[in-house]
Amino acid sequence: MNGGVAAIYGNAGDALGQAKRGGEIYVYGDAGTRAAIQHRGGVLVIGGSAGRYLGEYMGGGTVVVLRATNDEELGDRIAVGMVGGRIYIRGEVPKGHIGAPEAAKSERYLKSLFLDGLISEEEYRARMDGAQKGLRVEVRELAEGEIEALSPYIARFSSLFNIKININKEIFTIISSTGLAE
Repeated sequence: MNGGVAAIYGNAGDALGQAKRGGEIYVYGDAGTRAAIQHRGGVLVIGGSAGRYLGEYMGGGTVVVLRATNDEELGDRIAVGMVGGRIYIRGEVPKGHIGAPEAAKSERYLKSLFLDGLISEEEYRARMDGAQKGLRVEVRELAEGEIEALSPYIARFSSLFNIKININKEIFTIISSTGLAE
């Protein structure tokens, strides 16, 4: 997809928006596995949840998962290989669901080293910050500029599906690339 607008009045299947370069896709319900794989531009708004590998190898654009029509847990391995763009997921996502599964193993290993007294707390924190190599993950309310940038898409979603969505003062998990992905 290079441009235009697509609305899905239900659930979407696997690989939704693969290699999308522009335009807008709105999904009332859930997206299957590998939604936004190789996503390069434009916007994808999912009203419900998403399967495994959301934003895999994402290179640009914006993905928003509102969890308004279905607040089930998202699949794991979110943003594996992500090198650009941003993913906004309403609510807090477990850290083990973001990035490669090796990151979760690394985190457990680092914690055991710390608990066994083999590394200092300072070293533990520094290494944990690097455990999700290439990804920046924040859990917070959206900044004013982010609300302003996302508001037109949230308004269009609300209009298309006749559902009121408010992103102000909501906690989001925000995932972006640090540019360090291997």
